[in-house]
Amino acid sequence: MTVKKIKWSFPQNADPALPDPEEILQFPATVIKENPVRSVMRATDPATGINYYIKRDMPRSFMKKAGRFFNSKSRQEFNAALLLQKNDIPVIRYEALGESFSESYLISKGIKNFCGAAQFWYSLSGQDTDAILRQKFIDALTELLKTMNQKKILHPDFHLGNLMCNPEKPQELLLPDPFGIHNVLFRDVTKYNSVIVTNLAAEITKEEGETILRATGADPALWDILLRKNMEKVNAQWQRRQKQILSGNSKFSRTEIIDGITYHIRNTRWFAPAKFKPEHCKKITMSPDQAKSCWVESFRNQLKKKQCERIPVIYERNGEKTKISEVIVF
Repeated sequence: MTVKKIKWSFPQNADPALPDPEEILQFPATVIKENPVRSVMRATDPATGINYYIKRDMPRSFMKKAGRFFNSKSRQEFNAALLLQKNDIPVIRYEALGESFSESYLISKGIKNFCGAAQFWYSLSGQDTDAILRQKFIDALTELLKTMNQKKILHPDFHLGNLMCNPEKPQELLLPDPFGIHNVLFRDVTKYNSVIVTNLAAEITKEEGETILRATGADPALWDILLRKNMEKVNAQWQRRQKQILSGNSKFSRTEIIDGITYHIRNTRWFAPAKFKPEHCKKITMSPDQAKSCWVESFRNQLKKKQCERIPVIYERNGEKTKISEVIVF
């Protein structure tokens, strides 16, 4: 990675064993995700094997570069993490913040034993052991929200994809992306923070959701209000979403050709590729229009957080035949 002149900042309790940040930028790295203005890389120290994550912010226009020079996105995120740490809210620890005129960097160490909360939650079964883990997660999330609400800390985009947990000890939570989180004085933070509770709607009842909200200091009526807003948002964006889904290559599904047959394969509910073997699926033959409708509507219901006992996981397109392969949810 080409390194320009960078000014580095560190937290007060800086790690004395941290390699020089500019050395970390030169470690062998793999891009985890990337868009035109930001990339996330995993870099490995060849001497110790320790992984570091590097968020690199790269504004494109001159005006945005100038604006970020005075208050970079990385600095805002760094300060948000410090705010959460000060309030004893579990958050990723940034070891260093680097800023130049055109770019900025955030460096954190790899986190062990944690996974995305969406992966944890959606992977749970109905077994008694999983019921215990489920309740531990709910209790921890309730306490986290209660603390954030009491301290007037607003999370503008709080959903299961923006939370991590230890799958063996789900009472251990972590906020991995604090950008945008801030203190407010007069706004009702519960209207924003409570969105994550409605993410659980396909697995818990309305009464359970209202109980969680009540315990966090939020109005239990938010359960219906936030789900209705989500439904309106899904409906408003549906034409664009439908095109994504039917493309067969998006966060919703991927396309594979096996023995000359084209399969659109549903990704997991946390948008990761799922293992697939056609012989393990129960196939239901439908007309092309019925199959298409069944396929896209299943995603629409998923986005609306509706409870579904069975969902189609394969959309098979084979000449004149179009089938839906169906199994129990992941």
